[in-house]
Amino acid sequence: MPTEAALVGASVNNGMSIELNIPYLQAFRNLRQAYNHCVAFTAQNHYVYTDNRLEADLERGTLMARTKNGAYLHKMSVEGLVPQKIRLILFLPETYHFTQTRFKQDI
Repeated sequence: MPTEAALVGASVNNGMSIELNIPYLQAFRNLRQAYNHCVAFTAQNHYVYTDNRLEADLERGTLMARTKNGAYLHKMSVEGLVPQKIRLILFLPETYHFTQTRFKQDI
């Protein structure tokens, strides 16, 4: 998707979400580490970059992957709800294969 807004607007199920019992900061750090080391992204032979944004005062974190040219491949939002509980929202384009497998992997 050419922009973050386009990715969110054209995502599977308008974003797949789940609530989990884990502190938001721990979840954000776990996902950041996984995305940097374990999750493979491909974009037709282009390098893929990750952008991570933590807004501690809002108890919210965002992790995104984009190509060198700036097209967005995915977005993960981590929102603190109450202490020890979060909501994860994964935005993947409708053209992404294996969306449920990817969502389970992120959980």
